[in-house]
Amino acid sequence: MVLPPNRAFVVASIDVFKSGWGARPKEIYTDVASVQSRNNSSDSLKKFLASIDGYEWGVINVFSGPRIHHFDYLEGSSFDPAWWNTKEGRGLIAKYSDEIMPNDVSWLDVKAVKPKVLFYHLLSSETGRHDCTDYLAGTYIFTGLGLVAIAGTQHSGSIGVPALYESLASGKIIGEAWKDALNWSIEHSGEKITVYWLDQKNTSVEGKDPYKAVLIGDGTLKLPERK
Repeated sequence: MVLPPNRAFVVASIDVFKSGWGARPKEIYTDVASVQSRNNSSDSLKKFLASIDGYEWGVINVFSGPRIHHFDYLEGSSFDPAWWNTKEGRGLIAKYSDEIMPNDVSWLDVKAVKPKVLFYHLLSSETGRHDCTDYLAGTYIFTGLGLVAIAGTQHSGSIGVPALYESLASGKIIGEAWKDALNWSIEHSGEKITVYWLDQKNTSVEGKDPYKAVLIGDGTLKLPERK
């Protein structure tokens, strides 16, 4: 089997590179393809996943349910993230989480393309819900070349603290890097972190609830050595 090249992709609805809660694949890869804007689309993610050569690392940050990445709410709309904090928003989250819309990417799409991606950082709500059938993190691993997925289990995403990528860049196995990320989150629980949501450049939220994510797959693996 020919391994995918040493490169990463990012499809995100927040600026994961700036955010205190985000992803830092540029600490590991010099080749990082990124789609980050209000106009990012399901087509962008599908193209990355269907790449013939593939990617070693993939970061996906978009509102999700256990089985669906929701792009529909971003495309062609003036989405206000504060809406989710309203009574109306909270009441519709559960229903919306499992309802496929025209521009969404579901587990069926992932299963169809069998992505050539080895490692995933799913900074997305509920994709790690292994108590649900056909959950996305499992679909990424079991229907393509996927080996490990770090994935959210609740609303508001999953762990993306600096320690995760720092540990990976230092050569640690993924399980050790994951433990470092958990320890960092526990030690800093309750502190303020910065989130750059689309065009809202500086929104502070508390850095609590460190157990919003799980590691699915083989934590004894490490990233391939660079030549």
